[in-house]
Amino acid sequence: MADRRRPWRDDLRRAEVGGGGGRCGVHRAQPAAPAGQLRQPTGRGLFRLVDGLSHFDLAVVGAGIVGATVTAEARRRRPRASVLLLDQSLAGSGATRYSAALSTPTGASPAHRRLVQRAGRWYSDLERTGAALPRRSLLTYWVVGEASAAGFTKEFVSDPPVPAANRDLARLRELHSDLAIGPAEVVFRSDGGVWAGSAADTAKALAYGLNQAEGCGCREGVRVEDVEPEGDAFLLRTHTGDRLRSRHVVLATGPWLADDPGQGPLGWGLRVKKVAALHLALRPRAHDPAIVFWDEDAFLLPMPAAGFTLFSFHCDTWDVRPESADLVVERSERDAALGVLARRSTRLAASHAGGRAFCDGYLPGRLPLVCEDPARPGVLLAGGCSGSGFRLAPALAELALDRLDRFAEG
Repeated sequence: MADRRRPWRDDLRRAEVGGGGGRCGVHRAQPAAPAGQLRQPTGRGLFRLVDGLSHFDLAVVGAGIVGATVTAEARRRRPRASVLLLDQSLAGSGATRYSAALSTPTGASPAHRRLVQRAGRWYSDLERTGAALPRRSLLTYWVVGEASAAGFTKEFVSDPPVPAANRDLARLRELHSDLAIGPAEVVFRSDGGVWAGSAADTAKALAYGLNQAEGCGCREGVRVEDVEPEGDAFLLRTHTGDRLRSRHVVLATGPWLADDPGQGPLGWGLRVKKVAALHLALRPRAHDPAIVFWDEDAFLLPMPAAGFTLFSFHCDTWDVRPESADLVVERSERDAALGVLARRSTRLAASHAGGRAFCDGYLPGRLPLVCEDPARPGVLLAGGCSGSGFRLAPALAELALDRLDRFAEG
């Protein structure tokens, strides 16, 4: 599953979908001090206990890819800040877990393209620091209707595609002998700029890195029930009755953000849509290309490590609940997807062998947002990734930290 392209669809930047890992979670970075023990501030923004309450500079709720990148960006800007990441499940779960994590250098609007550029720079900078970012570059072929070709090429922010040569078409025929390309379609090739990663592994690496930092932590298995102002900070109450205090709070809970009372007054119009993909029992080779069917809003993604090929398709099932046990590819959805695939290749359609489904929060313009909750000034909501969480998460993280002026001041 990956981003989709059209403003009224998923947007080919989906991979994922989004990233929130539920309303919160807890895994202690350090043993808790006895209640009432006073750990005085160090002047460096480090974790402290006062009157039995844990105090942090920043608390981020939701340890999916968006929440994890928010914490990483926070520590990049203020290395000595105390940062807490919470998730009701495990880091990298929720929408992030189901992401196919295909990243393309495309954006449907100038605003989308700016986010794509910011996120791309962030991931590249992360790699330059020596971080092991699990991603692989993909040769990619794009099958595009002639009527869409001009608009298609304008969406690229880098690495513009080139028309496929005869040797490219021969390679496609070698891979999929019955692949149908219509007379009114053109094929483009991207040699760079397209890559696939692991949204879940990236989120987990960033989240668990907090446990290695003084005064920081990733806490899993803890649901935040309420966030309320308290003086110049906020009090977070968990489902176990624990209370945490933080100067700043960012809610990055993916599709669960639809349940937060803050997004209603903002007029976001956030809705939750299913995101789905089929698994094809077709074992790809290490350097097989991805194939994007631009007008169908679908693509084939080779997944050599998993031993299958993923077929991401547009799923138009809305207003679902983010409960993994209830979200599967239904028969009608599977049949519709196979219909799209069979028009391209009956061989591929015949190889279907299961699939995956989850959901994400979608905004009307498919452009994710970072906004302050009008009922809780100082609490930021970051989401509405519309299936683009993995691809755009770092840009949202930067936007969130830009809004937290007091955090930058220390």
